[in-house]
Amino acid sequence: VVADHVRMLCFAIADGAVPGNNERGYVLKRILNRASRFGRILNKHEPFIYLIADSVINSMGDAFPELKEKQSHIKKIIQSQEERFSETQKNGLDYFYGTIIGEPIRQALIKKGKISKYWWVDDLTTEGNTLVFLSPDIYPSQEVQVNIREELKRLNIEFISGEDTFKLHDTYGIHIDDTEMLAKEIDIKVDRDKYEKLMKEQKTRSR
Repeated sequence: VVADHVRMLCFAIADGAVPGNNERGYVLKRILNRASRFGRILNKHEPFIYLIADSVINSMGDAFPELKEKQSHIKKIIQSQEERFSETQKNGLDYFYGTIIGEPIRQALIKKGKISKYWWVDDLTTEGNTLVFLSPDIYPSQEVQVNIREELKRLNIEFISGEDTFKLHDTYGIHIDDTEMLAKEIDIKVDRDKYEKLMKEQKTRSR
């Protein structure tokens, strides 16, 4: 998935496009951000996509010389956008796992006596379907891992609210399609109707 995204980015940037807010640029920005999201799943927490561009360019540069001609420009554009998105994405994913998903599960575990109120979600190791809670103790360090799908099912949580989905987009720049992808990983859905209503209200206010 990442390699396909990087190949598309290289050709588009060589053709003169740049990630941005116009129609073509926005599509590129989302492609790059999605590749970065897949990288996080692969435990890549630092910018790395621009490095993969070298492999794409080296393997296809003979057939498409414009790739080699603009290699440094392509890498610079990708790296700049990747670094800009990296911190925003991290904050958004921390909010997704730590608050939207993690907080109701944390409260349930506290109620059961499995953890105390001082435990928190470890955002560095929490990924996909595994939620990791850490104790406040420095030594010995303790952690509790839970299956997100099972816990959400036990708590009868089936949707991410439109309000949370809107906040992920408005505050953290995580598009609803990416939120739906995150939700699908843990077998829940997004309240898209409420999200779209909030988006329309925001556009009306900004006119």
